[in-house]
Amino acid sequence: MSPYVRTVRTASGARAVQIVHFSRKGARSIEHIGSAHDDAELAVLKEVARQRLNAGQLSVDLPGLSGMNVAGSGPQAPAGAECVASITFKRMGVLLEALETAWKAVGLDRLDGADEVFRQLVTARLIEPSSKQDSSRVVADAGMINAATRTVYYRYSADRARRTLRGIDTQVAKAEKAVAGKIPVKRNRFVHLSGATRSINRDLETRARTLAGWKGYVINLPNPAPETVISAYQPSVQHREVLCACPSPT
Repeated sequence: MSPYVRTVRTASGARAVQIVHFSRKGARSIEHIGSAHDDAELAVLKEVARQRLNAGQLSVDLPGLSGMNVAGSGPQAPAGAECVASITFKRMGVLLEALETAWKAVGLDRLDGADEVFRQLVTARLIEPSSKQDSSRVVADAGMINAATRTVYYRYSADRARRTLRGIDTQVAKAEKAVAGKIPVKRNRFVHLSGATRSINRDLETRARTLAGWKGYVINLPNPAPETVISAYQPSVQHREVLCACPSPT
């Protein structure tokens, strides 16, 4: 989910402005901007929060979208308005219509060879600019990796090992009950069926416990640092775990 700005009441009756952030795993963190005691302070804090959310984004003044008509004439926006469009509801059509207006406002619809496909490509790049800007940080697309040049980095996490082993213990306990006939046999990878005979697949259990905590990352970048690879998938990871690189068999 994308970060958003919210206003909450404090114990003292003030209104606190906060930015709510979400991690890739869904965890939520709160960034406190400040507390307002009147409407003027609240407006200032909301603007500060908005600027933080939009930090690093580029902007451009477009005739027709900033208080002027397409020809560049007409009344200017009121002082302090900063030509910020208010959003009254969420609909993808609003964004597409705004981009189409901007497309015409700067005259791109009158360019030679500017067909509908070109317009849609420009629109897609404006909506998702990171498709190019993030190219230096996207490690690899698994569907485009060459098996002859790929490398696999393995990372061990003690937290992942604890979670995995807990899950294995639960599954093995259920498998033992299923083998003993105490519960029905359902999908359980540790139950081995041979005709009407049930048994615990101890070899599979041993292998699963041995690999608990390990995760592989497949790449084909030339000589990347382990930190670069892991952080591309998990930006907040602490690089204290075991890392090793092994060339994949061709």
